[in-house]
Amino acid sequence: MGPHPQPVSTWSASYKFDCGERQVILEIGVSAGRASVSKLDLRRGDAAAVLPDLNAALANQHFEDIFVMCTRTDPYPQVIFITAREKPDGGYEPSSVLVSSVGSAANDVALEVRSPVGA
Repeated sequence: MGPHPQPVSTWSASYKFDCGERQVILEIGVSAGRASVSKLDLRRGDAAAVLPDLNAALANQHFEDIFVMCTRTDPYPQVIFITAREKPDGGYEPSSVLVSSVGSAANDVALEVRSPVGA
């Protein structure tokens, strides 16, 4: 990727995603291409515990989009933040930050920062 592909804007929103009998709740703000999550409820595990690490990861990347993955039969939703990471030699490369519920206990929430293949 060359220069960042999206114009810089400021916005915030609250979302509720239906996942069968559960809802994933997300409150996000974006300013100057950087995202900050103020609330994330996966209805499984305690996503609030990963908010500091999630926001730290998002602060170093340009926000592009959000995907919520869940099905009626899968009780463990995932939230994927699509981002672009600045390369040391200039330009940007695709990246993502994944938050997923991996169990029913309060601390069963995982955070993963993904780089492009070969990075």
